Amino acid sequence: MCINGTGSAYAWLKNRLAPNKNYFELEAMAQKVAIGANGLSFFPFGNGAERMLGNKILGAQFSGLQFSHHEVSHMTRACLEGIAFSSVYGLNAMQKLGIVAKTIKVGNDNMFQSSVFATTIATLTGAKIQMIDSSGAYGAAYGATNITEFKEAFKHQKVIKEYVADTENIEAYQKAYQHWKKIVEQKL
Repeated sequence: MCINGTGSAYAWLKNRLAPNKNYFELEAMAQKVAIGANGLSFFPFGNGAERMLGNKILGAQFSGLQFSHHEVSHMTRACLEGIAFSSVYGLNAMQKLGIVAKTIKVGNDNMFQSSVFATTIATLTGAKIQMIDSSGAYGAAYGATNITEFKEAFKHQKVIKEYVADTENIEAYQKAYQHWKKIVEQKL
């Protein structure tokens, strides 16, 4: 599963709407906004055709933006949730093929440094997300080597953080995701 340009979407938001903030400050802003970003949805499909959407080009966009009550913090939350929702959408498609994620191992970089992002995925999929003491660069290096056993490549990596479902707010996450999914399916 690949979602084109999700990191680019978050970088675009930061660089255009909050250039004086770092990603940790954006995370703190997003955490202050309720799940569902007060009806604001974001679709991160701004980098061409998406395979999981039948190779259609939907484009990146916000839906439901209200100038009277949405601020950069809402847009940040919507962006993080929208990227997470697209990941969940893809994982649900994989589940229909019989691939069920119970544990998702991620490196200590990129979008998974956001608890808003990672908790959204964990809550909606029921999968535990384990952040390992690694990064995408290690994954690329492992892929370039001749590993005879997949488990061998990861046996020495330590889990440094874990995200699990936010069971207290599962209904809010499901409601926000269903709203997002309905819009995507209307566009398809």
